[in-house]
Amino acid sequence: MAELADALDSDSSGRPCKFKSCYSHQKDNYFGCLFLFFLFNMTKLVIKRCQNKEKTVKIMSVKYKRPTFTKRQYVLTLTETVEFLTKTFGYKKPPKIKETVLPKNCFMMYRYDGKSGIIYYNYKEFLHRYHNKEQKLQEMIVANDAAHEMRHFYQYKQVNNVNIQEKYSLRKKWAKSIYTPNRININDKKYIDSYLKDPLEVDAFLFGYQYCAVNYDVALICSIQGKKHYGLLKNYCREYYGKIDKDLFNKKIKKAIG
Repeated sequence: MAELADALDSDSSGRPCKFKSCYSHQKDNYFGCLFLFFLFNMTKLVIKRCQNKEKTVKIMSVKYKRPTFTKRQYVLTLTETVEFLTKTFGYKKPPKIKETVLPKNCFMMYRYDGKSGIIYYNYKEFLHRYHNKEQKLQEMIVANDAAHEMRHFYQYKQVNNVNIQEKYSLRKKWAKSIYTPNRININDKKYIDSYLKDPLEVDAFLFGYQYCAVNYDVALICSIQGKKHYGLLKNYCREYYGKIDKDLFNKKIKKAIG
């Protein structure tokens, strides 16, 4: 009986495992769980990064929302003003227009190169300061700045005796200002006052304001000194031209800070 019991017991044990695992299905489950764990964590990471990216986009869109006055509109307004005033001044070749990096709060600048000169502009700086303004006001600011710099183009032409249209006394004042070394010094604390009183700048400011008053029915006042600057220009207008410009210094003309 004991032998029969031993025989039955040995038969119930099944095949010997030798070198293979008797629990291969548990190995498969282990690697499967490991893969699922890895996949789950990677999915969480991707979702988190996407959420952070969405937050960043929202923050950026609030701070730098799409400009109402695009670069294309900016360049178009600048180009049209330059071409129109070149013909108005009686010249054939307009100054070149180039984009560059300019000092802070400087959006446009004229540089004489011995010929027609170059008007440099900085759209990014313009956008940084005026991105929250109405589109019409943005357009006026560009037109005003372009007219201001084009007046410098005209001044240099007059001083260099190209198609003379101004009186000698006025051209002499311009020439003195042009050929005075270090006329503009940004590091000087009195820079703003000296800049606004400079004969070249006074004439250019008057012309820019007048251009906006005629074309937009708005007198665009310089933001540096506001209405005070507008009042000072009245006196300069009398001094340089002997009369007040009716198109510009008109009570019916609206005033806007640019």
